[in-house]
Amino acid sequence: MGKRIAKFLVAVPLTAGFIVNTNIKNENTNKNLVPSNTNSNQVSEDQSVSLKVKDEPLKRNRTKIVLASAKKTNPAKIAVQENAPKKSTDEMSSKDVNASVIPEQLAVMEKMVAGYPIEKMIPEIAKRNPVTAAFIVAIAKKESNWGKVSPRSKDGDCFNYWGFKDHRFKFAAGHSCFPSRESAVEAVGNRIDKLVANGRGTPAKLSVWKCGSACSKDGNVGKWISDVNLYFQPIVAAADVK
Repeated sequence: MGKRIAKFLVAVPLTAGFIVNTNIKNENTNKNLVPSNTNSNQVSEDQSVSLKVKDEPLKRNRTKIVLASAKKTNPAKIAVQENAPKKSTDEMSSKDVNASVIPEQLAVMEKMVAGYPIEKMIPEIAKRNPVTAAFIVAIAKKESNWGKVSPRSKDGDCFNYWGFKDHRFKFAAGHSCFPSRESAVEAVGNRIDKLVANGRGTPAKLSVWKCGSACSKDGNVGKWISDVNLYFQPIVAAADVK
């Protein structure tokens, strides 16, 4: 019995020492955590302050970009200066005229094509120069009645209102089938730009659109020229290109 009590007394100090040591470790651990959290909070506050200061120049930069954009989109009648000599469309290249039509010309085109399929293309056509835009609308009237009689595929409208053949696109009814209105105006407009730049700035000289190199043998070319000119002239006149 005495031996058991002695063993118990010897074990007690050891256990107590173990408990005390454990508490000391926990206290040290807790003390180490306090400054760590404090430093973390200080860094976060400093970062938030620096970010607020940097916001100001960013806002000023964005404001400048908006103002520059607004100036570019504002319609300007700089295509024809009052003191500049007038040029006929026959003498004009795509580089001689403004990059987009002026409001007066746009109003004439919108009135002409109201209610026709090509009406939805006017925003894209208006981005072309005045002579090219006039040809796009006038030729479309002659070739497809502004889109009412034009090639169609199983997917719907081919947006080809000019009888245009461009082998980069699939064909339907013997003509190119464009995937969108935008691609149609771009392809046709670029082709007309090149023809106008090469001195074909009148319906008579642009008759190659209808008959290519065989126009001298085409008895209907005169009718094509007069019909295209009927719509070409009012649009060009509205752009004050004389």
